[in-house]
Amino acid sequence: MTSSQQVYTQTNEALDTLSDVWESMLKVLTEVSAAAASSFTMEPDLDQLQKTRKEYEALLTQLKTKVAWIQDHWTESKQDVQQADLDPSLVEEHDQLQQVRRTDN
Repeated sequence: MTSSQQVYTQTNEALDTLSDVWESMLKVLTEVSAAAASSFTMEPDLDQLQKTRKEYEALLTQLKTKVAWIQDHWTESKQDVQQADLDPSLVEEHDQLQQVRRTDN
């Protein structure tokens, strides 16, 4: 069972990671642009470009993992909050009706 606080925390961390991804992407673009501009006069530092690209890809993978976790747990957390606000007898009746509906299908 995931609490809404955990979902909130993960969402904030995902937003921080998204900001890092954005900054990393800008760094990649800047370094590629600089390498292209200087390639006429000297050999570009391909090792640094590769390192920067790998950092970007690692951040992107981290972001995708966080987003997947949030998507998996957000609905569960949302249902918990909604059920906490409802009359328990109505929730039980709803669950019973859903069970009947599933058996009819």
